[in-house]
Amino acid sequence: MSKILLLIIFLWIQDGLYGQNSIYSLSPAREVGIFSVGVSFNALGYIQSRNTSILKVEEIEKLDRNDLDGIDRTATYNYSLKAKNMSDKLLLGSLVLPATIMFDPNQRNQLGEKSTMLAQTYLINAGTTLLVKSLVRRTRPFVYNENAPLSEKLKADARMSFFSGHTSFTASSTFFTASMLTANGQNRNIAPIIWSSAAILPAVQGYLRWKAGKHFPTDIFIGYMIGAGLGYLIPKIHEGF
Repeated sequence: MSKILLLIIFLWIQDGLYGQNSIYSLSPAREVGIFSVGVSFNALGYIQSRNTSILKVEEIEKLDRNDLDGIDRTATYNYSLKAKNMSDKLLLGSLVLPATIMFDPNQRNQLGEKSTMLAQTYLINAGTTLLVKSLVRRTRPFVYNENAPLSEKLKADARMSFFSGHTSFTASSTFFTASMLTANGQNRNIAPIIWSSAAILPAVQGYLRWKAGKHFPTDIFIGYMIGAGLGYLIPKIHEGF
């Protein structure tokens, strides 16, 4: 973490010396506040997650998918390792997606500011996801599925369904990238394509998580909204200061 912060500071100084066409600005008080929220959420989430109990076999046997609403019930019939592996790969790819802005000549300035905002986006997203998961402790859909292995159902992670972290991280990354690429009227001609792609990728991620039996549709929807909101709002609040 300290190395990342040093890199951000170095890039910030470089931009201050050589940067042009500035769109974003950093305020020490605001940045400390945002990072403090992110660190606090992660710390609280970690502490809370350690208290997550594992489901007992008798508790699993009592689960009834008919107790769920219709749309969420659909996920209880799913369990796919292939879909899970595909979603993991999509997540990794999405996390490095913001680096693609380096290929746009108009995006090579203010790297310090952009790195700071990306770190804030990921930090708050991670903290919010972990904290909410560990507080809600919602049972994952595959636990209802008689075809899923019992060994997976007896893990603490089986109670971390709400909300979808894979979806929220993918959405935060794609919406952050789209915000960078279209800020201040940039890439106006292809903006619809950029934003459409930003919206589609996390939707695909959500489908894969549903297909894998990892998340209910409501988990995915909330994860999408939180991730997209962070990816859009963090850059937005740094504009015009």
